[in-house]
Amino acid sequence: MSSSYPSLEKSNVEDLLQELILNVDALTSSKQYRDYLKVVTRFPTYSVHNLLLIFKQYPQATFVAGYATWKSFGRHVKKGEKGIKILAPITQTQTVIDEITQLEKTETTVGFRRVSVFDISQTEGRPLPKIMEPKTLQGDCDIYEEAKKRLENALGYHIQTASLQEGATGKCSYEFKTIFIHDLCDSRQAFKTMIHECAHVFLHEKLRLYAPSNEFEKLLASKQSIREMEAESVSYIVCTRMGIDCSEYSFPYIALWKKKESFLAQSLKRITNISLTIIQLLDDLSNAKDHSEKAKENAPQKENIQETRSLNPVMTSPISSSVIPYAKP
Repeated sequence: MSSSYPSLEKSNVEDLLQELILNVDALTSSKQYRDYLKVVTRFPTYSVHNLLLIFKQYPQATFVAGYATWKSFGRHVKKGEKGIKILAPITQTQTVIDEITQLEKTETTVGFRRVSVFDISQTEGRPLPKIMEPKTLQGDCDIYEEAKKRLENALGYHIQTASLQEGATGKCSYEFKTIFIHDLCDSRQAFKTMIHECAHVFLHEKLRLYAPSNEFEKLLASKQSIREMEAESVSYIVCTRMGIDCSEYSFPYIALWKKKESFLAQSLKRITNISLTIIQLLDDLSNAKDHSEKAKENAPQKENIQETRSLNPVMTSPISSSVIPYAKP
C-alpha cells in the first residue's frame, strides 16, 4: 500500500519492543509475581480429555485441583460441593517371562480410575497470591471498521463478533479462516484483540498447515506461551503506534504467559517484522484520524472568529454537540 505519510523507521518498532520487554520484566521480577508462580506451578496439568470432562461438568472452572492439593494451600472444599470427575492414570509393574527368550522382563500396564477434583470457587480458606490482571480497554475506536476490512483483505480471513466463553476476548480458527471477537467488547478492545488474533495468523498459521522445518519451529509448535507472547507483543506495538494505550492489558497478559520463558532472539525478529507489516497496512488511518481531529478542533475557532467579525449583537455562540453528554444504552 502506497502512502504519502512518512515511512515508519524499523528502529521505532524496536524501541517499542524494548519498552515492552522492560515493563514485563519489571512485573515478573516482583515478589507478588514470584509468589504467584509458586502457587501456579504446583497446580496439576490435565490432558485434553480431562479438560473436556472438566468443562462439561463445570464450564466456569478456572483453577482446578484435588482435595489434598487444596488442603496444602490452606483451603478446604465447601460442605455440599460436588466433585468434578476426571480420569487419573494407574500404573502397575510386574515381572513376566518373555515367551521367546524365556528371560524375565518387566512390564508396565496403565489403567485409569475416576477421581474428584474441585474448582477454586468450590473451596474457601487462605487467599491465593494474586497477580495484576489484564485490564480490558474501554471506549470507541474510530478506525476499527476500516482496519478490519484491510486486515480481512490482507489475510483472506473473515473477522466477526461472537459470544465467547468467559475470559476470552478473541479466538482464531485456522481451519475456517475466521477470527472471532467477543461481541461484548468495546471497539477499542475489539481493535486490540483483532490485532492479536491477526498476529497469530501471520506468525503461527504455518505451524497448523506444515510440519516444523527447524528447531525453533518445533519449540514454537510445542509452547503456547511463546506463541501468546509473540502475538500480544505485536498487538502492543501496533496499538501504541496507532495511539491506543493497551499497556495495562498487554504487560500483565504477557507476564502471565511468560512465567520462566525468555524472549528468544528469533521471536524478537519475528515480532518486529510482523508489527511493521501490520503498521504499514494501517498507518495512514492513524494519520487520517489525527488530521480529522485537528480539523474538528479548528472548526469551532473559525466559526467563532467569523461570528465575531459579523458584529451581530443578536447572534449567540452555537453549542457544539460534543458538550452534550453521551450515555451508552
